[in-house]
Amino acid sequence: MKSAAVIDVAGVARKLFNRDELAKAAQKHVRPPVVPINPAPLFAKHNQRVALHLRDTVTRLQSQAAKLEPMAGLNAALNAPRKGEDGRWTAPNGDPLIRVPMSQTTLNRSVERNEFALVNPKTNEVFYVQEDTHFMHGTSTAIRGPVDLPKNQRFIGGEFSAAQVRSFERTALLGAALDSFKKKPLSERVTQLLAKGQLHFDQPAPSPENVVSEKLIKSEHPFSYYAVVLKDQPGKVVIKQVLTGGFVPAQPGDGSYSQAIPA
Repeated sequence: MKSAAVIDVAGVARKLFNRDELAKAAQKHVRPPVVPINPAPLFAKHNQRVALHLRDTVTRLQSQAAKLEPMAGLNAALNAPRKGEDGRWTAPNGDPLIRVPMSQTTLNRSVERNEFALVNPKTNEVFYVQEDTHFMHGTSTAIRGPVDLPKNQRFIGGEFSAAQVRSFERTALLGAALDSFKKKPLSERVTQLLAKGQLHFDQPAPSPENVVSEKLIKSEHPFSYYAVVLKDQPGKVVIKQVLTGGFVPAQPGDGSYSQAIPA
């Protein structure tokens, strides 16, 4: 007759070596599959900032590319960007490229020149393309490059989809429009903002201690407009609107103030 102690040990052994129990225990310790992470979304804000200033960046690099001979022969066949039937440009390996318009001019009655840069966000290389469209004679294309983007103006993330590249293109166009607007004289920009109703004279008057300078930039009956530079708004100005065409002359401190705009 078996002792109770022997029976208990046998029961424990059966439980420990039961196949179902072992399978359940193994499942608890199985690690989930490793899913590769696309790092591009982690750097989305940085990449959008790079795209916003892309037109200015490639313009500054253009003089470097001008020293290079146009790509030709085997070099062009192996390394030059390619234009697809849909009009989109890609690298030789198929990477989508960011197209950054630069200039469009008419050389004479029969030739129209279109210049643009192609940026590969994966490699941070820039190619410069000059397309001459000849009336009745097709298009000739010259490509120079590559030139590397500056270290502080490079895309991060490695792989980019065609949709992301198109997003960078839209951001680059927006940045180019903003840069063009900033380069206009302040009086011209104020006129443009007034015409579009984009200046809102609903801000509180700044304290006298905060005012650095105040300069008349525009008079348009019945208002005069002043550019006010403030200590706490470096690189910007506030537009002051003063009613000067009424029966009562303007007094010191009169006027309404707009939001801050680039100086």
